[in-house]
Amino acid sequence: MNKNELKKFLVGNKETLKDVLEKFNETAPLLGGKGVVVVIEDDGSLDGVVSDGDLRRYILSGGDLNLSVSTLTQKKECKFLTSNHSSHEILRLFELDLVLIPVVDKNLKLIDILVNNGSIDSFKQPKIFRARVPLRVSFAGGGTDMSYLMNEYDNAAVLTSSINRFCYATVIVRPDREIHLLSKDLGLSYVAKSLENIAYDGNLDLLKAAVKIIKPKFGFNLETYSEAGCGTGLGGSSALVGAIIGVLNFLSYDSSLDTYGIADLAYQAERIELKISGGWQDQYATVFGGINWIEFRKKNAIVHPLKIRNEFLRELEYNLIYFKFGPKRDSHKIQTLKETLAKENIEMNAAFMSRMNEIAIGMKESLLLGRLKKFGDYLDEAWKLKKLMSPYSTNENIDKIYKAAKKAGALGGKVLGAGQGGYMMLYASPLYHREIVSALAPFGCIQEHLRFNDTGLEIWSTEK
Repeated sequence: MNKNELKKFLVGNKETLKDVLEKFNETAPLLGGKGVVVVIEDDGSLDGVVSDGDLRRYILSGGDLNLSVSTLTQKKECKFLTSNHSSHEILRLFELDLVLIPVVDKNLKLIDILVNNGSIDSFKQPKIFRARVPLRVSFAGGGTDMSYLMNEYDNAAVLTSSINRFCYATVIVRPDREIHLLSKDLGLSYVAKSLENIAYDGNLDLLKAAVKIIKPKFGFNLETYSEAGCGTGLGGSSALVGAIIGVLNFLSYDSSLDTYGIADLAYQAERIELKISGGWQDQYATVFGGINWIEFRKKNAIVHPLKIRNEFLRELEYNLIYFKFGPKRDSHKIQTLKETLAKENIEMNAAFMSRMNEIAIGMKESLLLGRLKKFGDYLDEAWKLKKLMSPYSTNENIDKIYKAAKKAGALGGKVLGAGQGGYMMLYASPLYHREIVSALAPFGCIQEHLRFNDTGLEIWSTEK
């Protein structure tokens, strides 16, 4: 029960038995006509439970009502539960005809009261709700999913896959309207008295935007954790926002959003609420999960899961190698520079959209048909085209790394995300992997093992 309800049953152990008798007038209507109070000490620890039957027997024996209630609690054993109680334990105690049961922490301080109202649902341990959303890699079509291009050409499409790295969101509903935010990986926290009091101040603004967009009607503690930091090009911010919106939607009264709606709200939180520049693919690729062909049209987005033969998929996974390199970059800044440049080169946009879509279609068909060498060739062409259209995607160091990788045997590759740093994905025959790893080591490139993942947003609950 919440704090206000809890107070209705509490009396201090120094209060008189006469005070307790008056308190029964408040608690009896809440307990089916049975007067019961929970007695606590000055430090909040449990002293005992007194019922109207206890007081009646005391009065009949000639007891003095001006004495403190501890006169009775000292003579009576008190049944209670600890914070890790189970429904089985609760039922066993209520089988003894107890009207209510105090719940205490390890220091015997009162934290809750369970009332026997005949429904086991009300005795269940408070639940923890979790969601996770996978990160993603983008193979082709990146850059065509920007709104200013989609509104003009109406033929954007991307080929993406989710991977085995995740962002997590954990929610515990509070008895009040307060909202507590905590990022485990960043070590940052924020507290607001209510949804209306949340303010952007540079501290956990991504979490705040996700919460403000979904508009929960309850208070809660939200804890997040990302297996890949910001600025790595794996769609981490979109995955994180999707996880938050997904779990809060699950807890809402109507749970009205489907997967498309959650992806759209994630886009709204990042691109509109926080004005972070970028495209549409990350929100859809992460929330839906799996290997998808995603079309972005003027009126809607359509996600087409690709049915790829297992041997083709495993061979692609075996041939792709990933390297983490360079400092974390500001994707918003890079995307803003790209967008400004693209708007100044309107004539180039049509050619870029046309050729990038041709490459994306070719890459999709190569994957479906198992022509993986051609897939690698398309990857190389797509990266060259992206650099031509968006010079801010690369820099001198990246060009040297890519040149060294190709010289060592890579057919193609790209920098994931906005560019400038983060992760480089390369396609090469396994025969050349060792040479590529050695060739990129002097540049500070660290090989990481990423694998495809076929799940999108997942939500589950567990006992607190």
